[in-house]
Amino acid sequence: MPQTASDKDEKPKEIDINSRFYRYLIDMKYALREVDFDDGVNLGDDHADDKEQKTGQQFERVLLAVEERRLRKVKMQEIAESKTIEAMAKSLRPHIVEHVRSKVQDYDHAVNTLLHLPANFLDLVDMVYSNSMTYSRVAGIVKLNHVNERNLINMVNRSDFQLQIGKPISQRIKDAQIAISLLGVAGTKALLPVMMLKQTIKLRNEHFPLLGFKLWKLLLSNGLASHYILQQKGYVDPIEGLLAGMMLNLGSVCIYHQFIASFEEVKKQFLVEFRRDNKKTQHDYLLKVDPEPALLYQLMRELAPKHSLKLIQHLEMHKQRPKGMSMSLEQALSPCSIEQCSPLARALRQGNAYAQLEQLRHAKLIGKENIGPFLGSVGMNKEGMTALLKRNLTRLELKHFVE
Repeated sequence: MPQTASDKDEKPKEIDINSRFYRYLIDMKYALREVDFDDGVNLGDDHADDKEQKTGQQFERVLLAVEERRLRKVKMQEIAESKTIEAMAKSLRPHIVEHVRSKVQDYDHAVNTLLHLPANFLDLVDMVYSNSMTYSRVAGIVKLNHVNERNLINMVNRSDFQLQIGKPISQRIKDAQIAISLLGVAGTKALLPVMMLKQTIKLRNEHFPLLGFKLWKLLLSNGLASHYILQQKGYVDPIEGLLAGMMLNLGSVCIYHQFIASFEEVKKQFLVEFRRDNKKTQHDYLLKVDPEPALLYQLMRELAPKHSLKLIQHLEMHKQRPKGMSMSLEQALSPCSIEQCSPLARALRQGNAYAQLEQLRHAKLIGKENIGPFLGSVGMNKEGMTALLKRNLTRLELKHFVE
């Protein structure tokens, strides 16, 4: 059939990549592979002989009729229960939304509780980017946090870690300063902030068991891609891209953590009221209510980017080194055009585009025809994105940083 004029002029449908990515983050089905559907219950065909089948047919028909009536009754009960649980969930929604919005506006709470960012995180960043940086000074800051010190020492003592950086050690390292000197200046700049920021995310959660892992992959991929982009452009210190790229989506981490906390708190308040008023039926149904993915998706879309921006401003990174990083983060998170962005802000937007598309491609949630306008908005073309995708910038390879 010949094409009409309207067919020829038809363009691929433009989609909202950010919204699609938030939906992917929350929905578990996008993380399943084909092999995950194989439950191993295929037992093959039954082999009863004809006589046994014939003598049992009449009895089976009687059982079938009884079973059908029972199943219909059970199904009706399940539908009624499902509707009651849905009504309960609906009654919680406005309270959860209000609770989340209220809590995330407390930025001290966001930094100290939702992210649990170490109190000396910015001091560490300031020191590793200082001209007066020494291994002893960095070690002094690391030692103030026992978890960070332990994680660092454990990591550098791993044989696979030493193999990766090409520095085998004959005896166990027990001192943070020696561990840091093993990394070198660039390795220290790369590894220590990555270690600290990874601890800000709850990787495991019973309600959204994969969300934490997806978010961490987003943060790390954005950082690695931003670093690579700056490196290719000859930026003076491209490791800044690794740090800034990981910080760009901290707002999403906060919303995830606060949504779970708000759901539990609001649900608890209602349960207490129902127990107090002897409303056993409502109490028992409320126990079966789970957090709603659609509600978290709504809050992510509405609050996450703005919250990331507010967090950066609250941290007052403009008072710290690296100089200009705070401004670049704010530019990357603001609606200003890509042409108005600093080189670092431009790399952050492009790194974020890579980090989102990398996961969406593996989940088969986006086609090549959909990404053109999205790439244009961050100053990239398909060839540039293809080059990034081929490098698979999803894993920290310290050999690229350790001298």
